[in-house]
Amino acid sequence: MTISTDAIFIQKRQKYNLVLESFINQLEIKVLGQGANQNTHHLKELILPAFLLIYGLADCNLVLRHKKKLLTFRTGSLYLFEPFEPLTLIEEEACSGPYLYVYFSLDSISDQNIFKRFAYADGDQVFQHCSQKKLGAAMEKICQASLRDEPDSNFLLRYALRGLIAYIMFTKLHYHPQLNISSPQEANLIDLTFAYAKQHLKEPINIKKLASTIGVSCRQLDRIFKKALQEPPSRAITRFKLKQAIQMLKAGISVKETARSLGYASPSHFSSVFKAVLGTSPT
Repeated sequence: MTISTDAIFIQKRQKYNLVLESFINQLEIKVLGQGANQNTHHLKELILPAFLLIYGLADCNLVLRHKKKLLTFRTGSLYLFEPFEPLTLIEEEACSGPYLYVYFSLDSISDQNIFKRFAYADGDQVFQHCSQKKLGAAMEKICQASLRDEPDSNFLLRYALRGLIAYIMFTKLHYHPQLNISSPQEANLIDLTFAYAKQHLKEPINIKKLASTIGVSCRQLDRIFKKALQEPPSRAITRFKLKQAIQMLKAGISVKETARSLGYASPSHFSSVFKAVLGTSPT
């Protein structure tokens, strides 16, 4: 008996759907803040260490500069920003709220990176799609209930975010079947890698020593990172350390002290790496 190409594709798709469903169900989602705001003052210049969701309410005309382009939020516009992405409000009299915002984190670094890889697989066009307005409208109702401290509203908000993540990931899988999710073993190794990096922030990156500590070969670790994050572990750890640097700098720690705390040989070396990776200087 022969099996058609379509049948093989359907079987493969069903397998991926089950893996994706399992991944979404195990996510640990933490809501760090939410609200509806007319005042745009706190968006003048913003970097959050978490995902930021913005949804334009009635009469919204909010303009933000992001990744060297302008994003205009009107009624029904929905956008999800990655952690540590710098946002700048374009201050003009005609640009104003109101808008809804939610910022949240995923507990595992590997989960964060897997979701980011799906969400931005072909850029950010998914957030401009008309279907997102319906999702945003549902989020608005739940957030408004949360602000009124209605029973179970925070619980509902976490599940609404889970639904949003599920919608984005299943949509992207439909158009990009090559996307895949790391196995639990691979995800655990990624998390162990970042845990090791966090414990050794003051030291230069030594991949050989790191791999030996978590019990894998350098080649295996490199393969896992390139599969899951599309970059080698050394660069992923560099990004991780620079995200720590952003928090330190925002807390008022000097560039010199930040560089020293993160194991860089000099402030100039730190600054050059910072600009090369993040596209801006640390000062």
